[in-house]
Amino acid sequence: MRNLSDREVRTITAIAEVLVPQDGPFPYGYKDVDITGFIEDFLSHTPFRVKWFVYLNLWIFEYFSWIALMSPGIFSRMKFEKRKKIILAFRKNKYFAIRGIYLFTSIVLLMAFYNDEKVMDSIGYYGYKDGVNKIK
Repeated sequence: MRNLSDREVRTITAIAEVLVPQDGPFPYGYKDVDITGFIEDFLSHTPFRVKWFVYLNLWIFEYFSWIALMSPGIFSRMKFEKRKKIILAFRKNKYFAIRGIYLFTSIVLLMAFYNDEKVMDSIGYYGYKDGVNKIK
């Protein structure tokens, strides 16, 4: 069952490109990890009261994030630098609700990123095996 539309996948990819850049200081980037696949799986096991909040956050990022910079546009079609400024504006906003949208969205995306085995291996975390936390 598919939980995400093409628009939502574009939005997730655009946000992930800013939060986890491909050529950043970390050896892996957003292209190396199946972030949308994780979020699809996450949503298939999530109750509706949480699922609609994820969809709402993605919708707000896609269509209302331009308000942060006062220059109209659709988030996933903006240039990287403009998206980066918008995400920083959300993160530093004085209103708790706007910061909450940023925080919730970044937590879900980073949870998807750090859940990948390649990423876990590179940071020295090997997950739980037999109820024991395996940290290198």
